[in-house]
Amino acid sequence: MFTPKELDLERGWPGRIEGDRVIQLAAQTLQSFFTGGGGAREHAEYQLADVVLAATDSLCADAILGSQLHGP
Repeated sequence: MFTPKELDLERGWPGRIEGDRVIQLAAQTLQSFFTGGGGAREHAEYQLADVVLAATDSLCADAILGSQLHGP
């Protein structure tokens, strides 16, 4: 999850880091990204220096990673 520094967002956006840039992914949440197969299309691109990265909470991470690691 990330938020562009110039925007005041209540929650961030899912994104993928590639080198010195972050690519916004077309998913409302990380959970929807992973449960949708991880194939969301790309939106805007931001320089890594121009965003704030955010970690997910442990409950969300467990729900996402638990299903990915342990299967359905």
